[in-house]
Amino acid sequence: MKSVHVQINSADGLPVEDGEAKHGAGNLWIYAATQKNTGLGSAKIVVSASDLPGNVTTEEMSL
Repeated sequence: MKSVHVQINSADGLPVEDGEAKHGAGNLWIYAATQKNTGLGSAKIVVSASDLPGNVTTEEMSL
């Protein structure tokens, strides 16, 4: 993996924060949220990972 980008949106779709995850030990990537999500309901997390050839995979999760 070359990089991992994390985007956090509130339940109403407004951006809360985004940034690059840091590479940890092994295949672990770490992102620590810095903003409080004050939106009602669940948050939506969008993670995009890119590899050295430039392929990008995106996964969306609701919490």
